[in-house]
Amino acid sequence: EWEGEGEAAEVAALLRAPAAPLDLDPIFLFDRLGLANALRVLAALLTETKVALFASALTPLTLCAEALRALLGPHLPWCHVYAPLLPRALEAQVAQCPTPYLIGVAAPMAASGGGGGGPEALLPADALGVNLDDGTLSAPEGFVGLNELFRDLYLELASLLRPPPPQPDALGWEGPAAAAAAAARRG
Repeated sequence: EWEGEGEAAEVAALLRAPAAPLDLDPIFLFDRLGLANALRVLAALLTETKVALFASALTPLTLCAEALRALLGPHLPWCHVYAPLLPRALEAQVAQCPTPYLIGVAAPMAASGGGGGGPEALLPADALGVNLDDGTLSAPEGFVGLNELFRDLYLELASLLRPPPPQPDALGWEGPAAAAAAAARRG
């Protein structure tokens, strides 16, 4: 038996396996970051880039970190440093960790960002900072982000997250806006 034959069969089986339902609804992540930025963060994790999430509230840190782990799926579990809510005493040490990580940092007024004194100041040059309060990213130099490989995924997810407008039913009802306009005309 050829040495790589068993591995190739395992990979093929993984690709044919049906997608497992997510344990957590990722819509909160998409609402916070927008679809393009959420996919950029996912791409960063897939390429083992260090990722630090910042928020002024604790709940978004955990929900977004867990959503990112869920989106990686059971076939690509995050096996690096993972701390969705990093204790303040460990922030500086973990942020300088040489291995990939996904961490959450509670940062008062993270939305103010910038200025060099914000929460992103503790990150090394090769880490992606994700501000969950205002949905912005501070990317490391040379970060590729989204490219043609993610174009089809982006378009498919965009169509799922943005449902088509309601269609008239058999009685001609076109939704609440049309009903309000008709009532105003009668009125």
